[in-house]
Parts: sequence; C-alpha cells; structure tokens
Amino acid sequence: MRSRCCLARSHRRLATAHRLAPHNAEIVRDYGAMLLRAKQPKKALSTLRRAVGMFSERYDLGERSAYMRGALSSAQTKLAAVLITINKHVECRATVKA
Repeated sequence: MRSRCCLARSHRRLATAHRLAPHNAEIVRDYGAMLLRAKQPKKALSTLRRAVGMFSERYDLGERSAYMRGALSSAQTKLAAVLITINKHVECRATVKA
C-alpha cells in the first residue's frame, strides 16, 4: 500500500512539474516514464516522443556532452519500452537503430 501512495504522490509532483516547465526535457522524460508506470502508455508515448525530440534538438545544436548523450539515450530507451508495451515492435526497432 505504501508504494502505491508514493507512486501517486510522485505522479502528482511530476504532473505539476510538467505543467510548470513543459520546456524542460528532463522533466518531460521523467513524466513520460511515470505515465508508463501508471499504465497510461498512450499518454506516455506522445510525452516521450516529445522528450526524445527535445534532447535530439539540443544534441544537434552542439550540446554533445556525455550527460546529453546519456539523457538522450535514456529518453530513447523509455520510448522503446512504451512502444513494446503497446505492441509497436517495428517502430521500436527503428527507434533503437536511430
């Protein structure tokens, strides 16, 4: 029971953070991961696609630190997990190859 309460509290806090800072790629990525954990894969899909796009844009603009490569990889991995969850295996393979 305690973990369910903590999950609900975390979800509320991330939802608030996402509402206040929708431009923050880290928050968008973490919110998408929380949506997947909360069994909302369709919402998670669009949110994580946005996060991957945000991280990719920052990377393409020259922010090529080890942190940025890790953050982009993390967002892509979470996106792949959502795609597998909703049985979009072909799209998942394409995401992983990118």
